[in-house]
Amino acid sequence: MASLSSFFYERVLKQYSIGPWLGALKDLLSRTMFYMTPLNLFMLAATTYRVTAHDYIAQFAPWINFWLFFGGLVFVGVCAMVIEYKVIFPSSVTFSNTMGYKHGNLLRRDLDVIMEEIRRLEAKLDALNGQAGNAGGR
Repeated sequence: MASLSSFFYERVLKQYSIGPWLGALKDLLSRTMFYMTPLNLFMLAATTYRVTAHDYIAQFAPWINFWLFFGGLVFVGVCAMVIEYKVIFPSSVTFSNTMGYKHGNLLRRDLDVIMEEIRRLEAKLDALNGQAGNAGGR
């Protein structure tokens, strides 16, 4: 079972470091989509309302016009943002921090150097305290 587990982690889930360019491209595309999403939502809502939803909605609630339909979509979007903020975002940040710590984090490297220096200084201090204790006991 251990060999299957190690095969799974070493072969199937192995991650690759290809540098920052792909992450930078993805980040830039994600950030620019913020500006396109409201326009896309409005066009999609108008098309959906006119082509399919209007006739169906008119059968059950003829008082719902396009702006109420669009307001409902905005309300659903706001609910999704609340769920994203309260539940999903904290989990994503935890995952990102874990991956950042695991894969080439410069601050972690610096921290490792600092911790090694602290251990070295503590060993020297323990050695000096041991020498001072022996000298005082004579």
